[in-house]
Amino acid sequence: MKYKAVAIGLGVVLVAIIALFGNLFRVREVSVEYVGASPTEADPAEVYSVCAIETNGSILNLNENEIRERVAAAYPDRLITVKDVVREFPDTVKVYVEEHAPMCAVPLRDGTGYAIADRDFALDRKALEADLDKNNLIMIIGLTVGNSYDTADFATLRNVFLALEAEGMPAAAQPRFLASIAFEGDTIALNTRTGETLTVDRSPAENIAERVSAAYREYAANL
Repeated sequence: MKYKAVAIGLGVVLVAIIALFGNLFRVREVSVEYVGASPTEADPAEVYSVCAIETNGSILNLNENEIRERVAAAYPDRLITVKDVVREFPDTVKVYVEEHAPMCAVPLRDGTGYAIADRDFALDRKALEADLDKNNLIMIIGLTVGNSYDTADFATLRNVFLALEAEGMPAAAQPRFLASIAFEGDTIALNTRTGETLTVDRSPAENIAERVSAAYREYAANL
């Protein structure tokens, strides 16, 4: 009888502990945090809704893969991707996402239209020329894209974007500055929306950013 009473007592304590932890580790706060630049296309409230994290559910039972899958299904063009899901015990969940905002339009190799790319070439969106918003996209001339952006020329193009960003021009502002970027033989021409052209040598590729920065500084000094 003594052992039975002890077992019952331990059972009661165990149930109490489970109930306590169940109440303690319930999700009470959920936030969506953007990595890098603030969103320009995706509605933060919509992204929050897509994550569909139930409050009052157990934080211990949170399925991070399901959150990633829901976001991927809602944004098949990869406008939004989940970078991380963080549980802050006892009751907070933070979902870190990145927006791959449209930045430039690259002709498709098969001639059927354009690929709409972000700075990092993660966005997977296509459009006909008639549907392009050319006032808010940098037109890429002299390059085409097939199944992948994994080429030396697109690495060079990305370094052009990064160089301008290093000079204080965020990615979102660059389409307002540049109408087009043209790869022309041994040079790259950065054509501004006000009609000026910044021309840099195409090679050597490893220090293209330095040449772009120098050309931009010279341009800015003459304004």
